[in-house]
Amino acid sequence: MSQETPNNQEIDLFNLLNVLITSINKFFNKTFKIFIKHFFKFIIILIIGFLLGSVLSSNFKTYESKIIVQPNFGSVDYMYDKVELLNSKLKSRDTLFFSKMGFKNFDDISDIKIEPIIDVYNFVKNEDNKNFDMIKLQAEDGSISKIIEDPNTSKYYSYHVISVFSKKQINTSLYTDIILTYLNDSDYFLKIKNQFTEDLKIKNKSYDVMLVQIDNILNKFSNLGESKSEKLVYYNDNTQLNDVLNTKTDLIAKIASNNIILLQSDKVIKDISINLNTIYKKNILNKSKVILPILMCLFFYIFIYKREKTN
Repeated sequence: MSQETPNNQEIDLFNLLNVLITSINKFFNKTFKIFIKHFFKFIIILIIGFLLGSVLSSNFKTYESKIIVQPNFGSVDYMYDKVELLNSKLKSRDTLFFSKMGFKNFDDISDIKIEPIIDVYNFVKNEDNKNFDMIKLQAEDGSISKIIEDPNTSKYYSYHVISVFSKKQINTSLYTDIILTYLNDSDYFLKIKNQFTEDLKIKNKSYDVMLVQIDNILNKFSNLGESKSEKLVYYNDNTQLNDVLNTKTDLIAKIASNNIILLQSDKVIKDISINLNTIYKKNILNKSKVILPILMCLFFYIFIYKREKTN
């Protein structure tokens, strides 16, 4: 059985490469001739395509409204399930469901989705580093970027964005307010919120009482006067007055921190910011002014190429 020699193989490869280069040259020469021959037709098609694309872009815009939210009291899974239910009802065009929510007309909404705002630094920045240890352990068997973006991990970031896509511009009261009311409608989490809020208020009251007691102690020292400065030094050394001052500072910091938490926790799903009616650039119809002229020229070129090839 004969085998090809290396020289024969090199010759076959050279011939194949030569045929390929010749075919490419013929194709580009043919394309150039078609373009030159039908130059004005291509220009007219480009203009028509641009005008049609402009009409499509103006009449079929998609608007995106974003609600940045923070789920409180361990409600992240609940929030994702509620948004998924809302989107499924939207896809099935459940009129009764949306009328109960308060929507007079939901046909303008085309899609609703939710995704986390990836913030690894704040996710792992806690006192016991449990989140950091979890990511580190999972990353040993795979890419860290995959772990960070994995739904099982990323959904537990602090902030999330709910995107509402609509055919027309929307206003806050008709859409986003209704959606937020719908997300916060949970007896279970409302009870947790109320109890959590009450507990924090009780803590702050007790801290206030402790601060008053500390101030009374400090006032006693201040009232000793200059004539009893030696006794003041004695008490400062033996009653750990510095610890009392540090305790006061810690209590003030805890009250301030609790007040911030109370502001952030006034809702089960806390809306951080709302950005309405930005044009959704990923919608292909919004790029019709560019895409449509190119497609029309491409189809015209294919038509001319095949016609001249058969002639």
